[in-house]
Amino acid sequence: MKNGFLITFEGIEGCGKTTQAQKLYEYFIEKKYDVILTYEPGATKIGKSIREILLSIKNSNIDSYTEFFLYLADRTQHLFEIIYPNYKEGKIIICDRYYYSTAVYQGIARNIGLKNVELFHSIMPFFIKPDLTFIIDVSVEESTKRTAARIKERNENDLIRFESEAKSFHEKLRHGYLEVAKKDPSRIILIDGMREVEKITEDIIKNIKNFGIIKDEH
Repeated sequence: MKNGFLITFEGIEGCGKTTQAQKLYEYFIEKKYDVILTYEPGATKIGKSIREILLSIKNSNIDSYTEFFLYLADRTQHLFEIIYPNYKEGKIIICDRYYYSTAVYQGIARNIGLKNVELFHSIMPFFIKPDLTFIIDVSVEESTKRTAARIKERNENDLIRFESEAKSFHEKLRHGYLEVAKKDPSRIILIDGMREVEKITEDIIKNIKNFGIIKDEH
């Protein structure tokens, strides 16, 4: 059986990646493709407990390496339970955050280093490199505005540890994603997230078709 296809969505807080991952999932469903939508951190039962630790503002004093290893633990379980089995069954997997979040947030912004991120993933059981990654790019100012509105709307007062970081941290994240996007342009596509939602979705689907994952006549 042919392996599946792993598509990941990345970007700074409030970039719109979750919305676009959902829209692409709905598009594949409409076209009757065998597809699943998942996310990190927290897609598994164990992962949910890890997610609460990682995102809670109560844990603002968490050490950078503790944060890093918790993300690796979440991903290991996620791969074991969800990603790897579905990939081996030939399904399309859409994941909201994955490897490049760790590369940028912990590897670059937390100064752990991209080589260390690569090293630990090289020994991770069942690790699958994304076949295609969309990085949704927005300005830090737009990110701040959107996340503030989301927190207010959803009353998210606890799970906002990353949103509460200083502006300099978010600027480092954005530059990190722009840096990562240059490393493998054949697999990483930078998307302008400052446009209307529908225009962004159209751009993503166009890139999906150009990549050969789907055909117009399917």
